[in-house]
Amino acid sequence: APTFVRTSTEIGDVAPPHCTASGKAILAWLPESTALQSLGGRRLRTYTAKTITARPALLHHLRDVRAVGYAVDDEEYVTDVRCVAAPIFNHAGAVIASVGVSGLATRIGGERLPQLAAMVLDPAARISRALGNRAGEGLGRETAPQAKRAQRPMARSQRRGV
Repeated sequence: APTFVRTSTEIGDVAPPHCTASGKAILAWLPESTALQSLGGRRLRTYTAKTITARPALLHHLRDVRAVGYAVDDEEYVTDVRCVAAPIFNHAGAVIASVGVSGLATRIGGERLPQLAAMVLDPAARISRALGNRAGEGLGRETAPQAKRAQRPMARSQRRGV
């Protein structure tokens, strides 16, 4: 029997930043203290078996996001949905938004992540430039080997901080 996946967003909806690509693309470029403060003092809610709920594990993951320049939601918010997002920076180099794409996890496999990353990095960079950001100011991309390492799926124990 076919399985259907449905997601919807209404005007005014606020998705949790700790488990969405768009949220993590923003959190990764905030100072760690600001990122933690924006999450509030409460426990990070679990949405799927892949949701990162331990703050130390999330901070480690956000460092990896910053290293590659984009964030991935690997079924962390909605099962069977994978998302890729890149940050948008203002004239001062501060992250102010993100742009992302989403799709079925079965169609957005690990081998397609570099292609999808390019699809969000390019418009994010163009929007940033249109906002007065100088070429790459605010971006923290590192080398390709580090990028590959950063996008490996986390073990369940790492996500939970065990």
